[in-house]
Parts: sequence; structure tokens; C-alpha cells
Amino acid sequence: MEYGSHLTIGTLVLYDPGSPSKKRKGLRIEVKEVGRLKRENTSFLDVDEIEALSKGIAYMSKVASEWKGKPREYTEMIFSTKGDFQVAFYVNKGEFGAFANSGHIGATSAALDQESLSLLKKAADDGLVYLNGR
Repeated sequence: MEYGSHLTIGTLVLYDPGSPSKKRKGLRIEVKEVGRLKRENTSFLDVDEIEALSKGIAYMSKVASEWKGKPREYTEMIFSTKGDFQVAFYVNKGEFGAFANSGHIGATSAALDQESLSLLKKAADDGLVYLNGR
């Protein structure tokens, strides 16, 4: 991440003690800010949101590559989940930027570069493969 911010992604499988065959699967994403305010928030994505997250990041990366270096007005794309996680990119006068947010009130943000955006997509894809095998 940029500016010392931190993003941690892990898989999560929750079992119902009364019904072990019933389980919920997904990703746990923790976003930590550094600087004057040191804050952190955690978001949870159900397994059915992971593929959409991956596709959203792939689309953002494609568009960002096409728009990078071109004189455009400020344009921003945001992908949001039910669990208050957002990943977004923006282009302003040919300059690329991206960020991830966790939480609703008092959300924490992590600045991303293009490589970090690709790593986030890979982590989501790897998490989905792992969870589908469980």
C-alpha cells in the first residue's frame, strides 16, 4: 500500500454449532490507516460477493490502463459491498490513484497503486478458490 497504510485479507468459514453442515464463507478484509489518526476497520464479504469484487477490480484496472496518461476530467469508479468495503480508482489529468475503504461511519482508507490493486484481485481470486474447496 502507499503512504504506510495496510490491507490484510483472510478467508473465513463460520459454522453453526447446532448444524455443522450449515456454514457461511467469505473474506475478512482489514484496512489500517497510519499517520495522524491511526485507525482500523474490518469488512466481511460473503462468498457470493468475491467474484463480483474480482471482476470489478479487473474492469477498473483495464480502464485505468486505457486512461492513464490521457488528459481526462476527474473520473472515479467505486465498487462497494454489503459489508461496507469499497475499492476504487480515479484518474485526474492522466494521473492514476486508487484506494480501499472499510467501514461506514469513521471509515478507514488505504491508498493503492496499480500493483496493489492487482494484488487485491489475486487475493480475492485465491480466496474464492480456497473457499470453494471447503
